Amino acid sequence: MVVVNSGPLMALAKLGLLDLLPRLYEQVSLPTKGTLGVIVQAYRSRLLTFHELENAFEAIIEREDIWISEELCRSVLRKSKDGK
Repeated sequence: MVVVNSGPLMALAKLGLLDLLPRLYEQVSLPTKGTLGVIVQAYRSRLLTFHELENAFEAIIEREDIWISEELCRSVLRKSKDGK
């Protein structure tokens, strides 16, 4: 389990510097994984069924406050279905 202290994230967000986060993680050799990667990992770890994975991706696509493209969601979903 990974526990994240949200204080530094909030500070970066307030400064408009969230795009620096991946580079910061690279500097300290921490693996990074985005929203879709976390959901796919839960599926691969058998914490979610494929149906639940599909539902999660559809919910992301439908939400206007989550800025992940439909094309990316569908691509990752197809690859997950194919076992890649």
